[in-house]
Amino acid sequence: MELAGHEPLVGVQVRGGDPQEVNRLRSASTVAYLDRHLPAGIMVILVVYLLRDTALTRPPFGAVQLVPVAVTVATHFWKRHTLLSMAEGTLTYAALLALPL
Repeated sequence: MELAGHEPLVGVQVRGGDPQEVNRLRSASTVAYLDRHLPAGIMVILVVYLLRDTALTRPPFGAVQLVPVAVTVATHFWKRHTLLSMAEGTLTYAALLALPL
């Protein structure tokens, strides 16, 4: 069964569907679990992807990769806001890549 091109239809059905069904989905334990743990899982995947080819034996000794990770962690512990933490880390990484190191 091929669903290509029908993804928007699913969104319309959920938004236009029975409010009781939508509330039941929102209160489901699986959705609550994903809501709580998915952002951290995504951040772990991004960190692993970023650090996979980091060279710690030659200049700049991984600073371009490790500094944005530290900024992301510090921002997250400070503000407890996942999107802000990821944005700060991404901007720091982009700024360090732009520097002639």
